[in-house]
Amino acid sequence: AGTLDISGGNISGVATVSGGGVCVDGGSFSHIGGSISNSTAGNDAIDGFGGGVCVSSGSYTLSNQGTISGNTAGYGGGIATINSGIMTISGGKISGNKANYGGGGVYVANSSSTAADALINGGSIINNTANYGGGVCLDDTSDSSKWENNASYRYKLSIYGGKIGEKVDDEEQGNMATYGAGIYAGEGAELYTNNVTI
Repeated sequence: AGTLDISGGNISGVATVSGGGVCVDGGSFSHIGGSISNSTAGNDAIDGFGGGVCVSSGSYTLSNQGTISGNTAGYGGGIATINSGIMTISGGKISGNKANYGGGGVYVANSSSTAADALINGGSIINNTANYGGGVCLDDTSDSSKWENNASYRYKLSIYGGKIGEKVDDEEQGNMATYGAGIYAGEGAELYTNNVTI
């Protein structure tokens, strides 16, 4: 498995099935600078995972000055972490992304046999929109009987810092959704929060 580090530049205007800007399917991707913007995942962004980044397996880290903005997908306008993917957000900004279904900024979900894992301890998730979870959506795509009897099937998100919505120049820069403007947690999700602005 390989390693990709991006500290500058711009990935923009890409359209694919999953991972409009970047698809991580094994290996690791460290995004410490530069931007992933205006990209699309899915058929006319109706479906598809991760308009900016899709983490299907392997790991993705957003930190420092990295930005993900203006991307669109069915699930995870900014980032989608699915299957056995691991995501860490310790800095950077996820803004202005749109998901037609869940996770305007970030989407985390399990599958029938594996569980995604995500940690947010910094950065900002602002001005994103979706039907479920404008900022962040934790979703279940498996048979619920699996996670009821086996904790390894449960998908989790730990938030120990950062901002999901914030005030800039006396104006709220929140996320928008029909259900859960900041965070939407579906059945079977494990959500842990501490020291986070929502």
